[in-house]
Amino acid sequence: MYIVIDTNSVNGDLLLKGPGIKKLISKSTEQGYKICFPEVVIAEMEKHFRERIESAFKGLNKAAKIFDDLLEINPLDKIGLKKCESLQKKYPKTIRSTIEKFGGLILNEPKVSKKELMRKAVNRKKPFQEGGRGYQDALIWASIFDLSEQFAESVSITEPRIIFVTSNHND
Repeated sequence: MYIVIDTNSVNGDLLLKGPGIKKLISKSTEQGYKICFPEVVIAEMEKHFRERIESAFKGLNKAAKIFDDLLEINPLDKIGLKKCESLQKKYPKTIRSTIEKFGGLILNEPKVSKKELMRKAVNRKKPFQEGGRGYQDALIWASIFDLSEQFAESVSITEPRIIFVTSNHND
């Protein structure tokens, strides 16, 4: 059995160290399930991580300017800032390593054709939306379909073989 993770279900825990993911890892390991992250989910996690760090740096710089203006000191430690930058750059390797360590899988890019995606996007077929959004979700679904191909021989649906974990109930 496979458990496929959507970005929005781990957005609050981009390091995959919180109690929710730990419990999922523990239970899935006990049951012999594999936790899977489509490649596009990893890319989205990297983007969210980078955006949060950039936002935090902006807030930090703004606060440092206030200290400098009012107290004439700069509380930002250059060594600490360098370490933050270094850790930010390591995130892509770190997250892949974390997934590997707990026995998770990173699903390859799906085999879906650009033409098929274009047709769905133009016709606003789910997961594409009126404004054209939905490309990442389409890739996630295509990854799930690719994963499901290994079960094509058996049409039995008495036991689910793929569980999709998402916070988005609209798609």
